[in-house]
Amino acid sequence: MYGNDLASRDLWMRLNRPGLPLEELDVAVIGAPYDGSVTHARGAALAPAALRALSADSWFFTEDGVDLRSLRIRDLGDAPVDPAGAAVTQRAIAEAVRPVVRAGAIPLVLGGDHSITSGAVAGVVGEQPLGVLWLDAHADLMDSYKGVAGREESRWSHACPLRIAGSDVVEVAPPLDHNQITAWVAIRAIGEMFGHLVRTKQRNR
Repeated sequence: MYGNDLASRDLWMRLNRPGLPLEELDVAVIGAPYDGSVTHARGAALAPAALRALSADSWFFTEDGVDLRSLRIRDLGDAPVDPAGAAVTQRAIAEAVRPVVRAGAIPLVLGGDHSITSGAVAGVVGEQPLGVLWLDAHADLMDSYKGVAGREESRWSHACPLRIAGSDVVEVAPPLDHNQITAWVAIRAIGEMFGHLVRTKQRNR
């Protein structure tokens, strides 16, 4: 389900606790080093390793003085993503997230391109109440979009994760009702589906 537990206690502000049972965790870190659904240049798959390296050089006090040393964190390693297999990757991420949620911990999933969102959401749907806060210039509700270097259009594109999140595309749950659970922030590019959602929400007020 995961790669090897990352044993370094230096990770995550020196708070990483390798081997701590999921039921005793506050946060479980899962890497999703996948960028097979981008439109342009790859590179997002390198982010989980870079974030882990930075975490080892971070301090456990926030800028406003909150002490995080009581936080129980464990880095579970990476989900077994397939750089050339979008559907396999979605299932792998969902299967990595689901036991964490069932145990009552918070999954912190490190991407990766935007497409990993649908797999992460799939791991939560049906296990816990869910809300989505989407901070992006785009709503990512496309039905399909072009891929790397002219690749044929795909529903797994980075432009589609909220469209398919929780849907039968990842074979886990019914589609999400974004009017009920999703809040978008900083959207500047409004497509047809997002416009429909806005109009529906206004009618239902």
